[in-house]
Amino acid sequence: MTDFKSLLAIIACSIMLFACGGAKSPEDVATEFITNIYDAKTDDAVSMLYLDEGKEADEKDMMTKKFNGMLPQQKKVIDEQAGGVKDIKASEAKLNDKKDEASVDVTVTFNKEFKGQSSKVESVKLKKVKDTWKVSIL
Repeated sequence: MTDFKSLLAIIACSIMLFACGGAKSPEDVATEFITNIYDAKTDDAVSMLYLDEGKEADEKDMMTKKFNGMLPQQKKVIDEQAGGVKDIKASEAKLNDKKDEASVDVTVTFNKEFKGQSSKVESVKLKKVKDTWKVSIL
């Protein structure tokens, strides 16, 4: 009987986890994107971009090259001069009337003052594509 109850508990937990693991909010996507940028995770950041469907492969390759050229150097500067990133938090998303585009301000807080500031606000534009939020750089 205890095995049956344990099995039911596991199934119930699995269903709850599956149900809660749905689509990410614009705030979650914006935070994840900025985290990837500051961590110099090029492939992860590029995978989050909204790209022209007809030119997706070419645009992905171009953005990967651009990000690879600048993100590692930016990370090095932030690590050395700002002591790295302490925290990354998103504000509430501002949605358009159709609720298919959003703008999210993401505050990046540094471990120490960097260029006279302890934090920086990054504005992230997003576009909803098939129930998934993508970062729009257009």
